[in-house]
Amino acid sequence: MVPASAIPAAASVAAATDLPVVIYDIPVRTGRKVSTDTLLGLAHDVDNVVALKDAAGDPAETATFLRDAPTGFEVYSGDDALTLPLLAVGAVGAVVGIVMIVARGHGRNVPIPFGPYLAGGGVAALFFGSELSGLWPGL
Repeated sequence: MVPASAIPAAASVAAATDLPVVIYDIPVRTGRKVSTDTLLGLAHDVDNVVALKDAAGDPAETATFLRDAPTGFEVYSGDDALTLPLLAVGAVGAVVGIVMIVARGHGRNVPIPFGPYLAGGGVAALFFGSELSGLWPGL
């Protein structure tokens, strides 16, 4: 677990740019989850930390984070298979591999599961998501 004591180092990195910063929490790639306290500290204390790519695999913890995050802070799913559950708890979109596979396969922009979901089409999103679920294990 990446502790809250990591906030000063992360804040220094964010301070090196005027651009918006997205924190990536991808324990399967880094070997460590960023603690919710650390994420909340960055979200509240570092002005240009504006979003989280969440691939930690715990939608309930994401819901807790969103409840305590500053107004307007955004969460994006970073795990194809958890995109719909994360949208259900307040995520606003996804940064996931399936987008590239589907878009290339169709040669154009296509609606990914969160599009129908955010438009109020939960059933359509679930159907589309189930159609893509066979691709998730390979990502």
